[in-house]
Amino acid sequence: MIRVAHVWRHTDAGGSEATFMRMYAAMDHSQVQFDFFVENTGMFINREKIESLGGRVFIVPPLTRPLYYQKVLREIFRREKYDIVHAHINELSYFPLKAAKAAGVPIRIAHAHSGNNMRDLLKTTIKSLIRPNIKKVATHLWAVSEYSGAAMFGENAVDNKQVTIIYNALNLVPCAFDNTKRLMMRKQLKIDNHQLVVGHVGRLTRQKNQPWLVRVFAEVVKKQPLALLLIIGEGSDYVKLQRQVARLGITDKVIFLPNQTNIADYYQVMDVFVLPSLYEGLPGVSVEAQYNGLPCVLSETITREADRHVPSTKVTYLPLSNAKLWADIILAQKHGQTEPDFFRQFDQNNQSNYLLELYQNMVVGEKI
Repeated sequence: MIRVAHVWRHTDAGGSEATFMRMYAAMDHSQVQFDFFVENTGMFINREKIESLGGRVFIVPPLTRPLYYQKVLREIFRREKYDIVHAHINELSYFPLKAAKAAGVPIRIAHAHSGNNMRDLLKTTIKSLIRPNIKKVATHLWAVSEYSGAAMFGENAVDNKQVTIIYNALNLVPCAFDNTKRLMMRKQLKIDNHQLVVGHVGRLTRQKNQPWLVRVFAEVVKKQPLALLLIIGEGSDYVKLQRQVARLGITDKVIFLPNQTNIADYYQVMDVFVLPSLYEGLPGVSVEAQYNGLPCVLSETITREADRHVPSTKVTYLPLSNAKLWADIILAQKHGQTEPDFFRQFDQNNQSNYLLELYQNMVVGEKI
């Protein structure tokens, strides 16, 4: 059995953490077993699920104490004798991988899940100082997209095939358009069938840029007074967004919902999906939305790899500079239909098998 230590800062219901939980659940646990490392300052909601599958959860000190953090990890890695340490915290992966190297772990994966936030000069500068050192401690470089790989490891590394691309694993089948479910969900949410619903799924944080979404929707309402905005997610910006909505006088037109376990059902409610993020790796929610047939309006900072080029579904990229233009584009969209064949590379079972194969090949190669 291959034993893999996955290192995160925290885990929650969405994003890359959910991707690996899907792959982990679908794997043959007689061949591979995951343990998860998460900081004691973070959220952790999957512990029961992980332990039911035979994995373990290790709560470690926060990275704000880097020396102590590395000391604790080094001791656990050495004691547990992992085959692989797989770090998912972008540039900060340097710290757990350095500990893994010191502990003698033979395979050390740095996995890029995001892009660069050029609007945050301080963080960008710090990351640029750490980034060159990652290759000194990592044996393998992975990324969720070519864009995120280039942002973290450099364009040359991607062009020279030094970066392995692992697309997000998604359970897309439930996301397929279902008119019966659409009517049922709209009735449940007290939304009339003729009302335009602008949808968004994401953490309520600066990265996802929901204040811009709210500002755009205020322009939509001026032309479509019965329109509704459905925002699904949780995070630190919730109160700020509530205040912004109240200030714009559209409180009765915005529906905030917490994270949902049946998120696929909520795509059925929407007419257009909007993601104005400041930066992303490759957002799985945009792929799920396209599978449903939803037109997508994305910020131009998001990689073009998020566009699955489905003939009947339109993806529009826009700069974060003209709210009225965004509103006009949103109002011009039409729901389409999609063919599942376009999305096989995201299927969670296919991705689980691919991940296991990569792990097995690395371990075999290390032993030869």
